[in-house]
Amino acid sequence: MESKFKIIMSSDIDYDELCAEIYYENQFIAIINQEKGLENLEIEIYWHVRNMA
Repeated sequence: MESKFKIIMSSDIDYDELCAEIYYENQFIAIINQEKGLENLEIEIYWHVRNMA
């Protein structure tokens, strides 16, 4: 069974350090950045309203 999650390591222009973009069913849902160091990772969660019908 294939996972519905996908994680892509990236070097986003909005961040100086490496980031991890998280997708669920090919929809971007979060980004983890290490701007404050590996001991202080930050996650930004994006909430998308989808048609559930």
